[in-house]
Amino acid sequence: MPTQFGVIDLFAGPGGLAEGFASCVQGDHRPFEIVLSVEKEESAHRTLLLRTFLRQFKGGFPDSYYDAINAGEPLEDWIARICRADPEANAHWTKAKAHALQLTLGTPEAQEELDKILPQLAREYAGRLIVIGGPPCQAYSLVGRSRNRGKRDYVPEHDHRHYLYEQYISILKQVRPVAFVMENVRGILSSTLDGKRIFPTILRDLEGAGLPDFQYTLVTRGRLETAEQFAAVVVKTGHGGEVTHVGDVARVELGARDYSTKTYMDGYNAVSLRIFQLPGSNALRTADEVHRTLAEMRKTFPPGVDYRTNYDPTQFIRASVYAVLWTLVEAILLVVVVVVLFLQTWRASIIPLLAVPVSLIGTLAVMQVFGFSLNNLSLFGLV
Repeated sequence: MPTQFGVIDLFAGPGGLAEGFASCVQGDHRPFEIVLSVEKEESAHRTLLLRTFLRQFKGGFPDSYYDAINAGEPLEDWIARICRADPEANAHWTKAKAHALQLTLGTPEAQEELDKILPQLAREYAGRLIVIGGPPCQAYSLVGRSRNRGKRDYVPEHDHRHYLYEQYISILKQVRPVAFVMENVRGILSSTLDGKRIFPTILRDLEGAGLPDFQYTLVTRGRLETAEQFAAVVVKTGHGGEVTHVGDVARVELGARDYSTKTYMDGYNAVSLRIFQLPGSNALRTADEVHRTLAEMRKTFPPGVDYRTNYDPTQFIRASVYAVLWTLVEAILLVVVVVVLFLQTWRASIIPLLAVPVSLIGTLAVMQVFGFSLNNLSLFGLV
C-alpha cells in the first residue's frame, strides 16, 4: 500500500502552501493529506476552511459550487444547503472544521487545543508526519519593517512577534516530523534584532530542538511579480497526474489594478502615482526628497515621457511657515515701536526687546523636549 504522509500546516494563511502538497498526485494516489491547519486571521481562515472542505470531494469540485459562484450566492449559504441535502458533504464539512482551526499560536488557548490534537496525530502518523508553514512573523519582512519604522517609540526587541517561530520548536518537539518546510518571507535574511541577524538565530534554535538528521527547506519565492509566474499557477489537477495552469486556460498579462478609472493629463494618457508620508516623518523633507528623486529619474525617461506634480500639500505648509515668519517680524517691529514710544529711551527698552527672542527660543526648546512638531496650531501659538 502506498505511503501517505500527514501534513500539519502552521501560520497557514489561506492555505496556499498546503494546497501545493495536497495537489500532488502519483497515479491515482495522493501521498500527502492535510490533517491540521492553523491560522488566526478571520478572512484567511474562511478561505482555508473552504479549501479543506472542497479538497475532500473525489473527482473534482461539485457542480453546485460553480453554479453558486455564477449565481452570486454567498458560499456560506451554499455550504449550508449542500450539507442539508448530502450527508457525505455534511461529513466533509464536519471534518474540515476539525482540521482547519482558527487559533492564535502562542496563546494559552491555542496551546490547550493543540495539546489535545497533536499527540493523537503523532500516534496515527508515526514516522509519516510533515510540518509546513508560512513565516511566523511579518515583522521580518521588508514591508513589515517599513511599517514599524513609522511607529513612534517602536522597539523591535519588545515585539513578541519576533519570537513566534518558537511555536514551531514546541510543535516539532511534540510530533517529531520526518520533514519540516518553513516558507520564507522577503527580508528575513537581512532582518536584525539586538544588532544581530535574526535568521541564524532562528536556524540555531530550530537545530536545538533536539531532532536528529533534521532538514530545513525554505521556499524563497514570495509575491508573484511576472506574467510567467502567474501563468504557472496550478488551477486543477487530474487523477492521472494532469496539471492545468492558469496560462493553459487564459491569456495572462500584467495590467492595471483597476479599470474603472483612467487618467489623462492635458488630453494625453497618463499614470497617476500617489505618494503618502509615513507617520512621524518630516513632510517638507519628504517632499524635497521626492522631487529630487523624480528629477533624477527624469534623466532616464524614454522620449515623450515626463512627470508633473498636480497636488502637493506641502505648498500650504511652506506658505504657512513663510506667513508666520513675516508675522513674527511684524510683531517684533510693533513691540519695538510701542516699547520705545512709551518708555522714550532705548536703554530702558533693551530688556523688553530681548524678552521677545528669548521667549521664542525657550518655546521652541520646550517643544523639542516634549516632541511637538511644527504645524498650523503650533505656528499660530508662536505668533
